[in-house]
Formats: sequence, C-alpha cells, structure tokens
Amino acid sequence: MIIIDGFIVVIIQIPYNFLNHYKERYKVTVIFLNDINAAVNGYYHNKLKNNKIESVVGIVFDRVHLPGAGIVIKGEIYTEKSNFAGEVAYMPIGIDWLKLNYHDNEQVCKSIGKLISIISCVLVPRSFVVYGDFSEEDYELGMIKIALEALKTIEGIFVNK
Repeated sequence: MIIIDGFIVVIIQIPYNFLNHYKERYKVTVIFLNDINAAVNGYYHNKLKNNKIESVVGIVFDRVHLPGAGIVIKGEIYTEKSNFAGEVAYMPIGIDWLKLNYHDNEQVCKSIGKLISIISCVLVPRSFVVYGDFSEEDYELGMIKIALEALKTIEGIFVNK
C-alpha cells in the first residue's frame, strides 16, 4: 500500500501470464474488471447491445462501501489510464457517503439523484443502472424524479433523436 497526496493506492501484483493462462486454458476472451465494471459490462452485453444503445452507466450502493460506477461507451468499458474512472465517491459534491443514512428515503434519493444528474451532465449516457442492497420502488422513483428535476432546465438532454 502506498499513500500519495492523502490517497491510498493499493497495488495488486498479478502474475504476468494471469490473463493468458485462462485465455489459453479455456479458449475464450478474458478480461479483468472490478465488480461494478464487470456488472455493467455484463448488463450492457446481455440487455442493451442489441437495442443499439451505445452507453450505459451503472452505479453501485451497498451501504458498506463507497459508491462506484462502471461506464460503457460504444460497447467498451471505460476505465482510463489509471482505472480511476468511475470512482464517483471521490467527486467533491458535498455528500459524505459513509455517513449517509440509507434508511432515510429523502436523504438517499437526494444524494443518489444528485449524483445521477451530475453524471448525466458529464457523460449523457443513454441508460443508467443502479445497483444496491435496497430495491424499494419509492427509492427508484425518488432517485429518477430528483435527477430529472435537477436536469429539467437542460433542453434536450433526455430527448431521443
């Protein structure tokens, strides 16, 4: 573990032939992704690819860990050079994700809605998937409603052309 400018960087050493070993053994394409990138990549390829949707963002909230996002653009996972793309918990948006009360519907919907609206302004994905250990319909409706309210002044952002 290394600490750089207050950030903890964990370097995992994987044997050089890790991916090649499985590619050769099973004769399949092998990719190495974290949990949310794997989830959104699978969602895209199983649910959206045939619908000609080119971009999707998946966000995971599990109440124990900081939220993270997986981004698919034109059918490919977007991670950028350092694999830091999708680390939405570190965005300076005034939400302390570790102190968020996930039993407070209004607080959760405002926080997640704010995050969705910010991601919408930056990436304008065609689809969002929200993963978490809550699934009550009012959370989903609340998140969407708050995100749309925040974006209602941006003309055409959700219009299919």
